[in-house]
Parts: sequence; structure tokens; C-alpha cells
Amino acid sequence: MSNVTIEHKPNIQSYFTMPHSYNTTINCNFFGVFILLFSSYLSADPHLDKMTSPSGKVFQQHKKKSFKIQNISKRAEQEQVTQGLAATHNVPLAEKPITMLASPSQKDDVPESRAKTPGQDKKDTQAPEYANDRPRQSLGATESQRVDQLSGKAAWENKENFRIHDLFRLPGWVDLSLEERLRLEDYSTPWRGGKPGAVSDTGQYSLPLETVIYTEARFTDRFRAGFEFWDARQWGGPNQTDPGGTPVHKNYPDSITNSTVNSGQFAQIYAAYIERNLFQDIDSETKAGQMTMNIGSNRLIGRAAYRNTQQQYVGIQQRFREKNGDWELLSFANIPEWLMPGINASGTVNTYQLEGNNTIWNRPETNSYFTGALFTKDLFAKTKGELYLYYLNEGPQTVTNRRLFTPGFRIFSPNRKGEINYEFETIGQTGTALVKTSTANSYQNYSGTGAFWQNQFGAQASANTGWLPSQKVGAMYQHIHIGYTFNTDFDPRLTAQWDYGSSHFDTLYGPTVFEFGPTGIGGFFSTRTNINSPGWKFEFIPHRDVTVYLNQRWWWMADAYSTSGWGGAGILNAVNGGNYQGSYIGETIELNARWDAHSNIAFQAGWQILMKGDLAIYGTGAPGENWTVGKTTGQATHSETTGNYGAPNGSNVNYFYVQTQIRM
Repeated sequence: MSNVTIEHKPNIQSYFTMPHSYNTTINCNFFGVFILLFSSYLSADPHLDKMTSPSGKVFQQHKKKSFKIQNISKRAEQEQVTQGLAATHNVPLAEKPITMLASPSQKDDVPESRAKTPGQDKKDTQAPEYANDRPRQSLGATESQRVDQLSGKAAWENKENFRIHDLFRLPGWVDLSLEERLRLEDYSTPWRGGKPGAVSDTGQYSLPLETVIYTEARFTDRFRAGFEFWDARQWGGPNQTDPGGTPVHKNYPDSITNSTVNSGQFAQIYAAYIERNLFQDIDSETKAGQMTMNIGSNRLIGRAAYRNTQQQYVGIQQRFREKNGDWELLSFANIPEWLMPGINASGTVNTYQLEGNNTIWNRPETNSYFTGALFTKDLFAKTKGELYLYYLNEGPQTVTNRRLFTPGFRIFSPNRKGEINYEFETIGQTGTALVKTSTANSYQNYSGTGAFWQNQFGAQASANTGWLPSQKVGAMYQHIHIGYTFNTDFDPRLTAQWDYGSSHFDTLYGPTVFEFGPTGIGGFFSTRTNINSPGWKFEFIPHRDVTVYLNQRWWWMADAYSTSGWGGAGILNAVNGGNYQGSYIGETIELNARWDAHSNIAFQAGWQILMKGDLAIYGTGAPGENWTVGKTTGQATHSETTGNYGAPNGSNVNYFYVQTQIRM
């Protein structure tokens, strides 16, 4: 009976020192990943009763004559791992074992219900379905976000009957998981705007596939390292054909982007070190490498649950936490990454590479950096507060060249059964950025030249790009919601909500899906720029394995004359009163249902309808209309280009999707 030494030495240095000029396109396949996993399986002797850690210490295991896949809860497993590490590494046990909480982003000990049915959930507890970070809510890859090692708390408990961790007989101090999601999404009515001849007058469908492999090794109770392999692909219909049936490859507004395609990448490669009692009753965690980030409310920095790809950063993150969680200070300094293939510095979209799902290594943005800090504090019973400041400095090679200070604060109380919950967040923004003219807003200059904009702003307004050079920016954002979870069967929860984002407010790296609806090839409101939107949301849990919600919102532009226009569509009011269509964009209704059919598989289906207002139908740049902007007056006139006046653009937009996820 021999000892086996398992070593985990990811070559982080070679990854970060890869020349930035490397842009070789390759076709990614999973043969290499399969060989890696299969060799790990073969190397694990089912009759071993001892395994050694990377430091040479021995972990005791029970001898087995046959292998059985076991359903081991993560909580019990973590306690065993902690005890094993303490015994073999001569380090103290953690202050307390991994415990459950509602959401690690809340850092709040909200008691989570363990009842078998929603009707049995007790008052003042939170239904697990209402915890925002749970896989039940997003159907996205979230395993890497499940456990907060610094606080010793887990957002949910793994209950999968089949786990690849057990299949490969890995030791308890190593995590390994696979999450794969497949989605079909479709809409038939055009809604995005642009220049005549570059506007899609049809709908689109897409079949995005997301495959994520996550592993982490906790070498001691202080030091750990891990990586998250992320492969995002899509097959669908961004292409159109000319009258003869020949495919036409253009940068249509409906084309796929790097929010859908980012194949063969490592979203995270990191190492982290925890120091207990660095100061009196203060714990510290330092994390460095390439990482994703979930910070605060996620409205400015967060992992996007619905989209196929994730924003990545290369740098360092530092946390200080009071031992009992009364307060925490988080700070970071990093370089955002360009997701490839995507938009070049010149603004050109790599359409062919996106269509081919080509693999091109992501790379840090040149001469850019992103830094900030967030302080979280218990204020009073069941209420927490956050105070933060972020600074983004983008290099001149980027399209928008943002240099923005973004301060803000948030006061919130998590939802509990039989209780009122609320959230107030106020965000300010100041600095400089390249600001869109209407030419850039609708992708091209409608009149074919930049004469009008150069007359208004001088030669600095480029006829080729439609971007003004660095302009001073002053903007703000406000979110308010108040909800109540009824103390009855099905845990019904009703929420009133309002969001306001001024003209040119920049959402930085924050997702919108958890408030505004699905993105993907849809994303009617995928930014928080120039919006004024009240609404309500109703959620209920008919069965512990089923979650349903209905979300209705009304949408106006905060500034009817802003060149930001309707940011998600590139439609606006022309300047000087030409073609003024008001500020009302329309109304959206979203219906979503999820069914956890098995502990390893879940299904989700959704529908969102956009009932267009005048701006969406007749605004400058709207599909189905041909606009000409006067070179000296700015007055806009239109003529129909397809069908009857306003058709097909005047129709409501019905966006459907169905998706499934396998977790192992």
C-alpha cells in the first residue's frame, strides 16, 4: 500500500506573461480537458487508505473495496476538512465551521428556512429561493461564489446526488465542479436602431452554451488557490441575406458580441491568504491574480447571471472583517480585461471571429486601471449600510476613455417572511469621458457626413466615429424598493420598485438582469443610462422545487434630448426639436418560472414583452424608418422603408427563452 502525493501547481506566471500581441485563433475542443479529468480518475487508487497533501502530510481515509458515489453535504464535508487540516498541518481550527447564510453579498445572518414546504417556512426566516446568489435564481455558473472562506459561511448547501468530486475520489481539501447551461432564445420583431442599411428588419434567435469548470485547493486553513475555466459559445442567426440569398456580413445591431462568445478562457486564476486576528478581533484576506468580482448591490460591479460571459480583472483584492461580521472593509486595485473576440479599440466588431466561436486570449486593457473600496456596517436591527467609492481610468486606446469617480451609499434590509424589506441606493458620478453624439448613438451618421455635428461642436466631432473628445460628466443614479413577504402558503412576495439614471450615467461593470429582465440577444434595458422606470414585482413559491415571478415596469428617458437616447437600442430624439417623439419608450412585462427537476438538473423558461411607445416606434434611428438629418439645422425627416408606416417596428416585441443547467 503506497502513499500518493497530489500536487496542484497552476502556471499562473506563464499565463500573465503571455505576449499581448498573441492573437492566434484556435478552435477550442474539450479533448484536453477530458484527458486531464480522465487521468485524474485513473490515478486515484480505489483501495488507497492514505493520501498525502501537497506539503507531505497524510490524510486518513477508509479503505473501500468498491466505489460508491456519496451524497455528502458541503457543510459536513467542510467540518471534516477543517479537522483534517488541523491534525496534519498543526494549525488551529477555524473559529467556527462553515455555516449557512442567505447571501454572501449581504454578509448578514438572515436565518434560512430548512422547511420541506414553503408553507412551513417560519416567520422571520428567508426562503432559500429568495436568496439572490442561489443557483435557483440565476441558472448561471455560481459554484465559485458559494463559500466565503473569510467569514466561514456558505450561501447554499450542495445536495447533488452525483458530483465529479466524488467520481474522481478527490480529497476533502480540493473542490471540483462542472456547470453547463444551454439556452434557446428568440424574438421576431426588430427594436434596435441604427443607420438605414445597417438596421436589422427581422428578429433573431440564438443557442448559447456555457461550460464552466471550477476547482480550488485549500492547502492550509490560511492559503488556497483555484481557477475557473469558462467556455462561452453560441450558434444563431445574426446574419442576414441580400435579395439573391447571399449571406451579408455586417455589424448589425442584432449581431452577437463578446457578452455571448468568449470561448476557451480562464475567468479566474487566483491565490488567497487569510490571516486570523491580524488586529484584535479583525480577520484579513488577500486575494491576487485574475478574478471576477461581486461587490455590494452588484449594480456597479458584479457577475452577470444571465449573459454567457463574465467580466474579468487582473489585480489584487483586500478584505478586513470584524470577527462577528459587524463591519467589513473591501478594497481592490486591478486592470479590467478585454473579452475577446470583441470590439477593437477603434470600435470595430470582430464579427467573423464571433460567428466562428474562435478562441483568442483575453488581455488586460492597455493603460487602464480600476480601483475602489466599500465599507459595510450593521446599522440597527435587521438593517445594514454601505459606503463606497470607485475610480475607473481607461487608457486612450479604449472607445470611451472613461475617467470616472463613482461614490455612493446603500441602506438595505433583506427579505424575511412576514416582514417588510427595503433598499435605498444613491450613486453619484463625476469625471470625464468620450460622449456620444447622435451619430455614434445610432452607429453611423444618418446624413452620411459629420457636417452638422462639426457645425455644432467644431472639428473635434469626428465624422467617422461620432464621439466627442473627453467631456466633463456629472451624473447620478437612484434605486428604491420596498417589499413585503406574506406569512402564508407559497411565501408570496410583493415589491414596489423605482430606478432613475440620469443622462450619461455609466453603470461600469454592473449587470441589470436581476431587475430589468433578461439580456442575451434581448436586453431591452441592458444599461442604467438615461432611464426613469417605476414598476412592481410579484414572486411566489408554489413548491420547494418551483419558483415563479412576474415583473412589470414602465420606461421613460430621464432626459428626452440626451444623445444617450434609449441606450439599449440606439434610438433618440433629434436635436433642435426635429422629430421630437417625447421620452416614453414603452412598457415591459416579464414572466419567469424555474423548476429544479433533480438535484443535478434544473429548467427555466421566461417571456418578456416590450410594448413600444412613440419613441421606440418613430424615434430617430428606429428600425423600419429612413431618417435624414439636416446638415445645418439638425431637423430630421423620415420616409418608410418597409411595409406600412411603422411596420414591422410598430409591433410589440416578444422575447422568449428556455434554458437548462446541469451541475455536478
